[in-house]
Amino acid sequence: MGKENYHKVFVYGTLMKGYDGFNKFMSNAEFVANGDIQGSLYLSNSGYPVAILDNSENKISGEIYKISEKTLNEIRRYEGTETALTYFTEKIIKVKTENGYLYAHAFVAHKFFIPIIKLMCKNISSVGWEEYNKSRPFFIKYKRKIIFTVLLLINLFMILEFIINKH
Repeated sequence: MGKENYHKVFVYGTLMKGYDGFNKFMSNAEFVANGDIQGSLYLSNSGYPVAILDNSENKISGEIYKISEKTLNEIRRYEGTETALTYFTEKIIKVKTENGYLYAHAFVAHKFFIPIIKLMCKNISSVGWEEYNKSRPFFIKYKRKIIFTVLLLINLFMILEFIINKH
C-alpha cells in the first residue's frame, strides 16, 4: 500500500474554521499556522471572498492546514478550478507566519478574471473576510443558499408546468 501524499493549503474564506466549507472539507485537516499573504481581497457577487495577488500593501489573513491528496482534490472541485466558470486558479504561494514563511496551495483569482473582479466586486481588503462577514445581515450571509433554493423551486415549477401542459 502506498504512502499518502500531504499538502499544505492556505485558506482565507469559506474554508476557514467556523465556516461551511471547513465543516464540509477540512474537518480532518491538521492546523499548521495562521498566516498572511500580500494581496487584495474582494467579495464576489456570490458572497464569497476572492484574493488577488498583487504588490499592494494589503495583507490577507488566513489559516494554513495540512491536508491529504484526496481533500485537496475535493477542494479543487469545490473551488471549481477544473472548469472555466470560476474566478479561481490554484497556485503555490509564499505565506508569512509567526515563525517565518511557508509555501502552500491557495485558490486565488485567475488572471483572466482580475479586471472583472476589480470592476464588479467589492474590495474588502481594509477589513478582511472575518470582520466583513460578522457585519453582514442574515440574508447576505446566506444569499447563495437562498438564491439556490429559490432557483431550484422555480425550475421545479417550470418542470411541473411543462408536464401538466404536455398532457
